[in-house]
Amino acid sequence: MAGLTSEGLTLKSLLEIKADMAAQLKVELGPSLNTSDDSVLGHLLGVEAAALVEVWELLQGVVDAFSPDAAQGAALDQLCAIVGVTRQPATRARGTVVLLGTPGTFVPAGKLVKASVSGVVYALSASATIGSGGSVTASIAAEEAGAGRVEALDTILTPVPGWTGLGVSVALEDGEDGESDAALRLRREQSLQITGAAADAAIRARVLQLPGIEAAIVLSNRTSSALGDGQPPKSYRLIVWPADLGATTEEEIARVLWEVQPAGIESWGMEVYSVTDALGIAQEVAFDHAVPVLLYVRATLTVNSRYPQDGLAQVRAAIRAVFEGLDEDAAATAQQQQLQRVVGSGLSVGDDVTTLRLACAVATVPGVVSATFEIDTDNPPVAVGDYAIDVDEIARLAADAYVVTA
Repeated sequence: MAGLTSEGLTLKSLLEIKADMAAQLKVELGPSLNTSDDSVLGHLLGVEAAALVEVWELLQGVVDAFSPDAAQGAALDQLCAIVGVTRQPATRARGTVVLLGTPGTFVPAGKLVKASVSGVVYALSASATIGSGGSVTASIAAEEAGAGRVEALDTILTPVPGWTGLGVSVALEDGEDGESDAALRLRREQSLQITGAAADAAIRARVLQLPGIEAAIVLSNRTSSALGDGQPPKSYRLIVWPADLGATTEEEIARVLWEVQPAGIESWGMEVYSVTDALGIAQEVAFDHAVPVLLYVRATLTVNSRYPQDGLAQVRAAIRAVFEGLDEDAAATAQQQQLQRVVGSGLSVGDDVTTLRLACAVATVPGVVSATFEIDTDNPPVAVGDYAIDVDEIARLAADAYVVTA
């Protein structure tokens, strides 16, 4: 039965709405009333039914807005805000470029330059004065936020007398798209564990809230003896990825650790930071970066006639997705959606590389009947079977996989 019941919302289709309206008219005006599709009344009913379909779809949107799994966009933002999670905004690509021209020329902040190849426009972040050598290095940022990297700049869009050209540009910080709905849902779910405050999962959840953190794991030593790797008794160890987070993010990690650290329990790791507590006393906290293990993969496939012409590229992409993951929002086709369900967010800290996961990933490519794999740090790989990763390591693909078909 269509409508909102205890089991949820069931939508009426266009045909059902039109049929119900026609039936009601016949009850009111007589059974001989002509409501066929090619009648005038049938056409009017079709127009009205199409409008009512939009009302039903609006009702579906209202219901979905209360479900974290179904809500999208602003509705999802509002759900996440209830638990204190906000969508990470898009960031701008930043870098530097050399300004060329007459010594002493003043170039104000906000002046625009462009890369002809991509058409991306950048603005000077601060004013600059061309030096005695006829050049000066200036900071720039993309006019629009979003994924991108500072590239070769060759066009001055807002000229200044004495500013004659552009020299070498250097990328310092890549721009990133705003957080996708899928990533925000995942972060909201992880944040719900934060209420555990000092539990391992809660510490990990808090750290994963920080921008730039792709993976994290917390290992606790609750025994009275040191572990084999040297971790002291009654301590915990946070391991994060990637390693090139930058000072600002690492200081934020240290702050979070101090806020959630259990009383009397030591944090342990090679990265040591000082945090000032509420009494103004400096406190040390520590964590580690995951050690990347660069692996080579050879896939030997048995394929049939359904194997596509670009099968090599598809297989390589599927294997890379096992390591790096595939964003749900980036999975546009049914095949990509199937691959996303297999690989998720990719391998995390301490995850072994298994032939089963690789086989499931390449099986999403049409025509792949069976697959065997060699996985190794050697190039080309020779080791057969799964590759074990230590708890403080993270597996990464060193190069596109070797693919052999039979």
